[in-house]
Amino acid sequence: MNRVLLQEGRYALERLCRETPVSDQHALLLQALAELWPRWNFRHALTRGGWHRPGRVYDAQGDLLAEDAEAWIEQAWLDCGEESAAFCECYLERGLQLSRFEGRTHFFVAAYGKKAEQFIQLEIEELCELIDRPLLDPAHLPNELDELLEPPHHTQHTPRCVLGETRYRFRRVTDMAEFLARLRGQRPDAPPACRFVEEWNQSSSAAKALCAHWVFALAEHLDRFKQPVLNARPLSLDAGEPMDGVFATPSTKPSGIVDEDEDEGLQRAEAIRTFDRQRGYSAAWYFHMLAGAGVPTALAARVGEDMARGLSYLPERDASLLAQWLDRPYTL
Repeated sequence: MNRVLLQEGRYALERLCRETPVSDQHALLLQALAELWPRWNFRHALTRGGWHRPGRVYDAQGDLLAEDAEAWIEQAWLDCGEESAAFCECYLERGLQLSRFEGRTHFFVAAYGKKAEQFIQLEIEELCELIDRPLLDPAHLPNELDELLEPPHHTQHTPRCVLGETRYRFRRVTDMAEFLARLRGQRPDAPPACRFVEEWNQSSSAAKALCAHWVFALAEHLDRFKQPVLNARPLSLDAGEPMDGVFATPSTKPSGIVDEDEDEGLQRAEAIRTFDRQRGYSAAWYFHMLAGAGVPTALAARVGEDMARGLSYLPERDASLLAQWLDRPYTL
């Protein structure tokens, strides 16, 4: 059912992204989502920015010549016999300009079940198009196609010129339960992202919605046999200071000083409780450790040593997960 709804809605969503003005709180976009998919309550979860990609080709008068700059350059290079001299002769005096898109990716999520993987993840880009550089720099003419596609740093850049208003662009909508099932089907053993979600369901955090604290950076490409290859990496939504690495270091005291070892264990217990409290859920330290998000993996061995000495400061379910991890460690 989810697949049908998402497939039917994505075309409408592409249109909505083109028509909806960008706002800081995305109020109009969230309203449009509520009307499009009333069964799901989407909320903004995370914004990732600082990226850019090639844009379009414009002529000397500022009129659009091609939508895809890289594809246009590659075809023009072929049309010129893959000869630098012929390409420069054809285009040097035409004053063509290349743009780039600077963007941010907004993640929206909506839970639809009690299991960690039962949520919809929507990714929408916020794009700003700018004139980037001339197609050809007379001072540094290219010898190879790569120099046109990725010019040297000394290539002349055009002063910043924004083209039009910032706009939304639909990128991807994903039923995470379905995606993770496909990811699991790629290999006999559970991929790290799948194990991460399964362990959430087994942990003391199970009553909390995973998507209230994590989203996933997703990737999908075709291998050389034209088979899809999937990947998922968790991204934390929870801000806070990383855990002090001192709580993960082994004791430097002579063996047999039990009281001092116990004192260090109690400090670790307090550090874990503080970290979990700041993130808003139990076992936050464990999942941040798995995802490389502010907790050193060395902490796991130290907590395991505390458990072996009889210091029981983890909930039973989390202690069981840690024991499994120590037997078969993994990270994302």
